[in-house]
Order: sequence, then structure tokens, then C-alpha cells
Amino acid sequence: MAAAGLFNDVHRWLAIQAEEVELLRARHRRLNARRKETVDLIETQMQKDVLERKKQVNEFGLDVEQYALRKFDLLKDDLVAAHMAQRNAVSEHSKPASDRKQHQIKAICTDLDAFNESLAGIGDRMV
Repeated sequence: MAAAGLFNDVHRWLAIQAEEVELLRARHRRLNARRKETVDLIETQMQKDVLERKKQVNEFGLDVEQYALRKFDLLKDDLVAAHMAQRNAVSEHSKPASDRKQHQIKAICTDLDAFNESLAGIGDRMV
């Protein structure tokens, strides 16, 4: 009879262990499903972010291009005005001002070239 009691105790303990294992499996499945849903949501959000960033970079590129074109137009106008002033100037007094403007124009061109190269580098890295 003692053997039957011992058998019942062992059987009960195994049943409890089996039930606990099933509970842990169910918990694992539930947590795993949640994590997969979270990963899917994050992947979707990342794809949206990538598209948004590409759009922003394209818009920024267009804005920079328009800015550069406006600067070039201003530069052209300044060059035309300087040329006309130089042509109409009789005295030597206007020559230093012309040299200063020429230096400013060269500095602006250098800055615009560096800016353009930086933007090209950014564009290359985005692709």
C-alpha cells in the first residue's frame, strides 16, 4: 500500500510538472507572437522613415539648387554691374573696389563649389 501511495505522489508530481511545462510553452508562444508583431511594426515604421528621409533629402536638394541658382543670378548681376562700372570708370579710384569685388566673387565661387561637393557626397551616401 505504501508503494501505491508513493506511486500516486510521483504521478501527481509528474502531472504538476507536465502542466507547468505546458503553461510555460503557452507563455512562450504568446510572448513570441507579441515580439514578432512588434518586429513587424518596427520594420514597417523603418520603411516609412526611409521613404520620408529620402523625400526630405530630395526636397532639401531642390531647395539648395534653387538657392544656388539665386546666388548665381545675383553673382551674375554683380559681375555685369562691376563690368559696366569698370567700363564707365575713368579714375583709378574704382580699381581697388573692383579688385575687392573680384576677390569676393572668387570666394563665393569657392564656397559654392565646396557646398556643391558636400551635397553630392550626401546624395551619394543616401543612395
